[in-house]
Amino acid sequence: MFCSFFRRWCIRIYHQDLTDFCDTGILLVKNGGIVSINRSGSELLELASEPSDDHPVLLETILPDEAFEKINSLLQSSSENGDTLSTEVCLVKDKGQRYYRVSARCLPDTRGTAFFWVDITQEIFTRQVLQDREDGFQHLQQRVPVGMLRFMADGHLVTINSAFVKMLGYSDEQEFYTVPIEKVWLDLNQRAQLLQMIAIQGNTADYQAQLIKSNGESVWVSINAVSEYDETGHLKWFDAVVLDISAQKVIEGEVESYRSQMRELVDKRTRELSCANAKLIQEIGERHRAEAIQTVIYQIAQAVNVQQSLTELLSIVQRELGKLVNTSNFFVALYNNDTGNYSFPFVVDEMESSEEWSIPLNLDGSLTDLVRKTGKAILHDEEPSGGTVSVHDIRIIGPDCKVWLGVPLRISTGVTGVMVIQDYHSVSTITEKDLELLSMVSENVATAIESFQTRKVIQERETLYRTVTEALAEGLVITGPDFRITHINPAAKAILGDIIGHRLHDLVCKEDAEVLMKALSQLEKELCSRIELTMRVHDGAFKEMGVSLSPLLKKQDTLIGSVVLIRDLTERRKAEAERFKLEQQVLHTQKLESLGILAGGIAHDFNNLLSAILGNAELAADKLPEYSGVPALIEEIIKGTKRAAGLSRQMLAYAGRSSFLKTPLKLNPLISEMGALLRVSVSRRITLNFQLGENLPQIMGDPAQISQVIMNLITNAAEAIGEDMSGTVTVRTSLMTCNSEYLAETFLSNNLAEGNYLKIEVEDTGTGMDSSTLSKIFDPFFTTKFTGRGLGLAAVLGIVRGHEGGLRIQTDQNSGTVFTVLLPRLPEGVGQHGNKTGTTKGTVKGLTVLIIDDEESVRNILGKMLESSGNQPLIASDGDSGLEILKSRLGDIDCILLDMTMPGKNGVETLAEIRAMSSDIPVVFSSGYPEETIRTKLKGLDVSGFVQKPLGMKSLFQALKDATSSNESS
Repeated sequence: MFCSFFRRWCIRIYHQDLTDFCDTGILLVKNGGIVSINRSGSELLELASEPSDDHPVLLETILPDEAFEKINSLLQSSSENGDTLSTEVCLVKDKGQRYYRVSARCLPDTRGTAFFWVDITQEIFTRQVLQDREDGFQHLQQRVPVGMLRFMADGHLVTINSAFVKMLGYSDEQEFYTVPIEKVWLDLNQRAQLLQMIAIQGNTADYQAQLIKSNGESVWVSINAVSEYDETGHLKWFDAVVLDISAQKVIEGEVESYRSQMRELVDKRTRELSCANAKLIQEIGERHRAEAIQTVIYQIAQAVNVQQSLTELLSIVQRELGKLVNTSNFFVALYNNDTGNYSFPFVVDEMESSEEWSIPLNLDGSLTDLVRKTGKAILHDEEPSGGTVSVHDIRIIGPDCKVWLGVPLRISTGVTGVMVIQDYHSVSTITEKDLELLSMVSENVATAIESFQTRKVIQERETLYRTVTEALAEGLVITGPDFRITHINPAAKAILGDIIGHRLHDLVCKEDAEVLMKALSQLEKELCSRIELTMRVHDGAFKEMGVSLSPLLKKQDTLIGSVVLIRDLTERRKAEAERFKLEQQVLHTQKLESLGILAGGIAHDFNNLLSAILGNAELAADKLPEYSGVPALIEEIIKGTKRAAGLSRQMLAYAGRSSFLKTPLKLNPLISEMGALLRVSVSRRITLNFQLGENLPQIMGDPAQISQVIMNLITNAAEAIGEDMSGTVTVRTSLMTCNSEYLAETFLSNNLAEGNYLKIEVEDTGTGMDSSTLSKIFDPFFTTKFTGRGLGLAAVLGIVRGHEGGLRIQTDQNSGTVFTVLLPRLPEGVGQHGNKTGTTKGTVKGLTVLIIDDEESVRNILGKMLESSGNQPLIASDGDSGLEILKSRLGDIDCILLDMTMPGKNGVETLAEIRAMSSDIPVVFSSGYPEETIRTKLKGLDVSGFVQKPLGMKSLFQALKDATSSNESS
């Protein structure tokens, strides 16, 4: 028994050793727990202790949820059918994700299941790479503009891309798959030959064949195919790239035709040269000619190295060649790639003057142009068999010649020109020998021309550099690697003085030294910088400069210096300040204009409301007995309404739409009168000081409105000092001649004309205003003291603007404020403007009056006023309805009361149509806007009167009486 136990124990030890050396993880699982595991399994599952039957390790405690579900499902499946099953799981390790193939087999004798874990991370990675390559191939196949296809060894297609389908004119791949193969290949033998070549060689390159397009046309293609094998070395398929070479075939045909012609031409010339050489050999003087040619070539080569002028060099070439060939007619033509024309640096010609060659010429289609384009020498004569080209193929320029010889001048970048000799008299003077001679000389001449052209470009660039740098308005400074200045342009010298030899650091103030050092460090990184520095200028003062620094590099990226542009910012700063000031003034002007429009609109609607209140109050006062005590109350309503109307007039004044009764006016008496009235209303601790100029001219103004301006300014100055503080309010008047710059500083200057203005200054010793308060002082109802004081300075601004004047403010905190009002003086010789004289007050009776007004309350009260006095009102809510009533009762209506501002047709448009119906019917305008504003919009239309809203009974009846009586008298 002991031996049997010992043998089993030895076998177990042996098997355990084998499994421990195995890289596959082996696990024995019973009841969902690991009871046995080898070394590889413990490492991959990272078990801290070895499991046993008594201490199993549950799978669900060591595996992620997804992996456990797969293993558990595998465990159940293997126990049910007894087969070996497998799955793939992923575990996250310190070095990343690892993938394993897990196989399971049920072991009935042990009542457990054996699991085998194999690391397949590399296999998964390889599989993914192959898949990515396949996906990439598919993506590339569909996007490349060339045809791509994959086919089997028997020629069966696997895949094709859209480019191949479009190449053959089909709409999509599915349509192409339905086409029989004999409708694709023009010659099926070519297809068989291609498959055979691929099968034998494994690939083929540039196999050319003809395919048939969907429309029946043939197309030449080039096929490049390669075979693809699987892991076992068996052939899978062939991949092929197909290119459309139809255009290439056409070109090849043309080239082959040209080659054939050239071969014939060369053969012909070769035969001729052979004959000529044979004759030359026989000639006794051949050796002498060869020696002469060598001498000529040597002399020309020497001239190339010595001469500094291209014209002198070509003159020597012409002279030396003249020893061997007739150069009586000799020229060199150089081609300009930019213009397409030829220039002629040297010309000798018997038939034409040098002036005719002095300008560039277009030689397209000529023999000269043909030599340049082909790069080959041409000898052409008038003999039937002697020309290298047909006479019909060339463009004749200049006089006809008997023989013409041109050779190309070839430089490193191509053919730059042509050297030509010609003869106007004889064909035999220029031969093939001369062609060879000129061809040999042309190389040296072309080298010299290239050298001269390069030198000319360098000189032109240097000239351009000098011209640009000297013309720059900005200072240009160039430094060495130590940032010491080596060159400056005139602008830099004018700004900074003679600074050559100085370092950049010496020109900058100490505060900006660090900024400069930081910018210079950027140059080492090949970075440019734009900074602002305070630099010492030529007179020793310091000014703000805009500085741009750029690196100056060699080919090896070594910094050899810097380029510095310097711009004086003084004028720019001044312009920016002026622009900012102008922008602020424009913004303030727009703000005041917007508030003015708002105030005018509110005043208009406010007047309509006041018209209803005032009219109803007057009607009620007329109908109630005096002893009741009610009329006195109604009189208070009327007074309050009139005060509200005064506020409305202030709003119109602020909007610049107030009604002004302007007359010639002296300021000093008016100011003195207002001063006497205001002394009792200001604090006794405040002194009013009047410094009025003498012999001041008059202004054209409304006394009431100007009085309001003076009152508001003095009251505002007193309030700025305060009731509990002592101070002085000074009022000054004077005559001042104002220029455009001074007038531009006024609020809402409106481009005031230069000239003489009467100036009113109101100065206080108060605390002054900050910028925030100053920006709001002309806002309606704005005050720093208390609320409820009305428009104040807002009305002042509107009145001054209505008098075509200006207003300036000088203020600072703790230093008081000065308001300056500018009013244009009345020109000498201008008389007094008389006001309209009022007519006798009274009522009217028995009139039929058409009322056209969009405000219902105004229509109703006007109708009641007319009815109460024995008149008949006709009511219309807008212009269209009013015109309909007028059309139907044209003979009955005695007068029309017309509102100015209405929706739809406004008052002016309605008046125009009224005048089209009747030119003599009286029309009276009613509006909250002043009469002057209304009359400027009438465009010459006749009106009989105007009545200001809010309407009272007296003003209404007076306007109607004036209108109807004037109509009767006319």
